[in-house]
Amino acid sequence: MKIININELVNILGVSKTTLWRWRKEGDFPEPIILGKNIIVWKESQIEEWLNNKENKK
Repeated sequence: MKIININELVNILGVSKTTLWRWRKEGDFPEPIILGKNIIVWKESQIEEWLNNKENKK
C-alpha cells in the first residue's frame, strides 16, 4: 500500500489544502488516515479510484 501525504496530494491534484478539506467536509473526497497530530495521509489507491470516478462522471 502506497500512501500520499497532504503536500504531495495538493501537488498531484493542483489544489490548495483548503480545497481538500472543503471536499472532505462535503463528503466528496476520501477520508484520510491520521497517523499523528501533524501526519495525515491517504491511500494512493483511494485517490486513484476517486479520480477515476470523477473522470467517468464527465
